[in-house]
Amino acid sequence: MPRSVPCDNCIARATSKDVAQASAHVESKRQPQQPDFSKVTDSHRTKDRTKDAAQVEALTRQTMDAINRRDFTDAGFNAVAPDVTIPVMDINASLSTRVEMIESFRALAGENPDYHLQVTNIDVNFDDNTKMAHVYVSMDVNGRHTGVLISTMAVIGFMKRAGRWICVSACSLRHMGSV
Repeated sequence: MPRSVPCDNCIARATSKDVAQASAHVESKRQPQQPDFSKVTDSHRTKDRTKDAAQVEALTRQTMDAINRRDFTDAGFNAVAPDVTIPVMDINASLSTRVEMIESFRALAGENPDYHLQVTNIDVNFDDNTKMAHVYVSMDVNGRHTGVLISTMAVIGFMKRAGRWICVSACSLRHMGSV
């Protein structure tokens, strides 16, 4: 199909604006267009974050449920890394393995048969710098001391290892709630 060529009359009537638009159009056809992935990436990130938040919340609840069921096995604590780090304020020490963590909860439950964790709130935040998810858990601890309900805040750190979220750190602080 032959290309149309503008006549001399059309060229004479063209304004500088028309020439600029035509030049920009021609130039845009020469330059390879790069797709704009910014909106897709943000949408993808939001979907991933929502999915990741749900996963780490479920893993947190799974471990707490194992404690409440007295399932002190590797299966009950499979969301916990073998090299987890947990400071224990009561004894001024630190647990550094999943086995130590399991044994600590087993002993606690053995000494306090009514020991039970009740989650009241969970929030998940992501740290892009450290690539960690921090789970903030407000809970009531019952049965640690007879007739005493202790409000506690736990901060549980998760990282992705081999493509799955796993707990690498945890600490808890008792708080008084409303006074």
